[in-house]
Amino acid sequence: GLALQCAQAARPKALRESPDLPKLIGGGHGPGLEVQPLFPRKLRPLCDPHHVVDGLVDMYLAAGCQGRSAVEVGCWSGESSEVACQYVDHLHCVDEWRDWKLDGGPIASSVEDLFDARMARLADKVTKIKASSLEAASKFADGSLGLVYLDGDHSYESVRSDIAAWLPKVMSGGCLAGHDYRNYPGVVQAVGELLSSMKANLQVFRDTSWLIRVS
Repeated sequence: GLALQCAQAARPKALRESPDLPKLIGGGHGPGLEVQPLFPRKLRPLCDPHHVVDGLVDMYLAAGCQGRSAVEVGCWSGESSEVACQYVDHLHCVDEWRDWKLDGGPIASSVEDLFDARMARLADKVTKIKASSLEAASKFADGSLGLVYLDGDHSYESVRSDIAAWLPKVMSGGCLAGHDYRNYPGVVQAVGELLSSMKANLQVFRDTSWLIRVS
């Protein structure tokens, strides 16, 4: 989730600014669209995510998922899930919330409590699925989702497996998307290999979210 942005400043500058990667796009939310504050201060345990919200909003606006169901894989404490709920009809939140630590931060069980607190007021729009990405993918029919957003394990092998499992679940005209395209070489490689036939319409946003429309 957005918690991983806390560590991005430590990423090699050459990787963050590689000229071989698509330019970031997005310059605001469009005319007349006002985004309300989303994150109560007491629910910011890892870092202030406001500097990445704009890019995520731009991604959902580009996806055009209003009235459709979506899946987010890798929800952590729910910051990005809260954003997503403004732009989709229903959000299925997939995460294992395993008991491990991120850079010395809170253990996942505590983060799961924060996720539950954030989602309490959005209970009618959210279905929580505590499972692995591949296990959760098996629960959905092919062509049933307007968008799948992948933000789980960022290793090449895992991203490749996630794309292979979730791509068939996206309806024609829907979108497959994810996070950290510019920050993790495994993400870039897996997207390039498995989605090569659709890469011409790849968009990368200011928060390093990526988006491809499925035909």
